[in-house]
Amino acid sequence: MNHYQDTRDSRIKRIGEWYHARFSCKGQRVQKALNTKNFAVAQKLAEDIEKAILLGEDWRREKEIFEDAWEEFIEAKATGKVRGIAKVRERTIKEYIHFGERWYKPFFGSMRVDQITGDAWVEYMAHVKEKSKSGDATKFLNHWKYLSGFFSWCLAVGYIIRAPDIYNPDAEYDEDDGVGKSYTDEQLMQFRDGKDGVQAPEQAVRLWIIMAQYMGMRSSEITQLAKDRMDWGAGCIRLKKTDTKTGQSRVVPIHSEVIEALKKQCADYPKSPYVFPNAWDEKRPMDKGGFKKPWTKLRQALGIDGRFHDFRASYATRAFSNPALNPVVVCSALGMSMKVAMKHYIRFDEKQLNAVAAHFRLGTGRESVG
Repeated sequence: MNHYQDTRDSRIKRIGEWYHARFSCKGQRVQKALNTKNFAVAQKLAEDIEKAILLGEDWRREKEIFEDAWEEFIEAKATGKVRGIAKVRERTIKEYIHFGERWYKPFFGSMRVDQITGDAWVEYMAHVKEKSKSGDATKFLNHWKYLSGFFSWCLAVGYIIRAPDIYNPDAEYDEDDGVGKSYTDEQLMQFRDGKDGVQAPEQAVRLWIIMAQYMGMRSSEITQLAKDRMDWGAGCIRLKKTDTKTGQSRVVPIHSEVIEALKKQCADYPKSPYVFPNAWDEKRPMDKGGFKKPWTKLRQALGIDGRFHDFRASYATRAFSNPALNPVVVCSALGMSMKVAMKHYIRFDEKQLNAVAAHFRLGTGRESVG
């Protein structure tokens, strides 16, 4: 027979080391195992149940703690007993266990599974990059892959209603690495305006595209852009060090083809501090992966092979080949070193090189060579 022991919280009882909720609220009797040995966690769970009752919500929905759910997940992956969850090899199970013990449990352990958010994931990745022996941010794919598998399982067993918005930490680097190719003018216009049988992308996606086409910005610089970076008076965007891939602040001039669409996007979300707010929480920016699904759909519909990053390559190619533009200034706007520009984009023919000798002057007036 179970013997419940009182705790300092009248809503919570204890059997051995485990805590249980035992209380009444608005005529509803709560009798539920909280599946935790941590009293602080038990109090939080009891508070959530009580709050759900007061709000008229279903408090009986499972509120699983990460460390407990993770152990169930490992067993499910090892046995393949959960429908839709494939059994994996012993070697892979060891990888899951390692990630759980080394990384996930110390960070997420006492959190409720349904309260792990996209913000928590951003904090987690910052923690991983700080604690990892390797500072190479392109080697963290498994952190995302294994946790994504865990949330797929949580959906399958009903522990969560919707998976959190966690971004692939390698996606940004896969997309942005490499020089890429230059799209033709026709392809650039099709991405922007569509073509026969293919509609132009919707407002936000189109803005994302033209900011890359006309301003050479990286995808993540656009999707994570905060409104306070706008200097409408000066007609530019002032990116801070934390906004860029290289960690260098820079000023990006707003192109005339972009400014009206950019102002409209900002006006459409007056309560959000971001140009492209998160679909679930306007106080956060959208996922760093950007508009991956509509981008893939558009590219396939147009029959054009390429990456979003190729807009930046297309911009750089055109800017550096325009004799009216100073390549040093272009480098500054792109956040690109002159070394990279000279290696991959700047190509001068003999006529251009000869023009240097023909037009170079040391100076006039009092300036002279002694």
